[in-house]
Amino acid sequence: MKAPRTSPWRDIRDAIRGLSHDYTAGPLGRAIFLLAVPMVIEMAMESIFAVVDVFFVLGIFGALRCGRPRSTTSCSSGSPASHS
Repeated sequence: MKAPRTSPWRDIRDAIRGLSHDYTAGPLGRAIFLLAVPMVIEMAMESIFAVVDVFFVLGIFGALRCGRPRSTTSCSSGSPASHS
């Protein structure tokens, strides 16, 4: 007996809403997908947090200085104005 097909958008919506689902009753691919969607969203939010955190901790100029290849200044030092 085949499980009824659902659209990928409905699967994404169900995964985000956190609806109760029996992962042993349906297709394996759908179960993996429903478990993966929240993890992908969490990783995206964590990446955004890290970028915002760098700008708040180091300031815009400090973040730009750390991203420069072969930078002669240390990324852990104080404000960029103190190195003038």
